[in-house]
Amino acid sequence: MNKRIRENLTIPNVITLLRVFLIPVFVYYYVTEQFVNALIFLALSGFSDVVDGFIARKFNMISPAGKIFDPIADKLTSATVALCLGFRHHILLVLAGIFTIKEILSLIGTIVLFRRKKRPSQARWWGKMATAILYSNMLLAILSDLFPNIIKEPIIITVTTIAIICTVFAFINYLKLFFTILNGGDSETTGETI
Repeated sequence: MNKRIRENLTIPNVITLLRVFLIPVFVYYYVTEQFVNALIFLALSGFSDVVDGFIARKFNMISPAGKIFDPIADKLTSATVALCLGFRHHILLVLAGIFTIKEILSLIGTIVLFRRKKRPSQARWWGKMATAILYSNMLLAILSDLFPNIIKEPIIITVTTIAIICTVFAFINYLKLFFTILNGGDSETTGETI
């Protein structure tokens, strides 16, 4: 086994890979209206995301592959879940579309920075806030499928609107940060990974 494979074959990266495999499982259970199972697998996915990050930091298992693969797994999960939920809660299709556009433009921005030998920095509060609200929104949508008489559609519409606003707010901040870094600003003091 060569050195590059050894340094990237870490417990956090294996957990991240398992998280990617949970995506089609969630889709199957949600599409077949097995909402309890869908909820369990979404919770398992979220828990695995927390665990892999904790293990990577606590036991110094941060790897180059993990820095790339973990955010990709997060974004694939978020976009897929939002898209699935959108077929039952149509406003979530708007959120899934905005999220996907934001992530594609962010990926292009990151590639531009790397090609210019500039390094994006670590996460900031606005990105974490948008992600937390996005996941809360998705959880609430599944709970509304389970308990439609308790969690009604106007609640989903309200929470999704808040998630859309937060996603756009985060993107605007990323865009400002992108231009700051591109123009020679310090990514460590200015913000988040694009």
